[in-house]
Amino acid sequence: MKLPVHLANNIFKTSWTAYDETATRIKGRAVRAQEPDRIVVGTIQPAGNKQQTMLPDGANSDGALSIFTNETLYSYDATQNAEIQRQTFVRFEGEVWKIHVVQNWQIHIQTNINKYLATKYVNVDDND
Repeated sequence: MKLPVHLANNIFKTSWTAYDETATRIKGRAVRAQEPDRIVVGTIQPAGNKQQTMLPDGANSDGALSIFTNETLYSYDATQNAEIQRQTFVRFEGEVWKIHVVQNWQIHIQTNINKYLATKYVNVDDND
């Protein structure tokens, strides 16, 4: 039996930390700033194969997580003439995970729960 998302989110919720990174352009270069950690409450579970197809190629090499929460998480976006300069990272089980896909479920269910997909973050720039 499957539970409705809002019930499962209330029964199995847990808390973890997340932080946002903002980007601004100074003389054409992106300058990133990390905001303080915050506590997020919701449920996290491994993402299935069908869900992982929504991720960019190569982003899911270390698996992916599905996150259900009432909190707002962000993913860099430069589509449809609206550029989002904020990226959320989640700390979960000793790893840092980067939010990639944001799904607004408010039109389907009468709650504030949103679904996010996250992948393990690898800092290739070597700057934290």
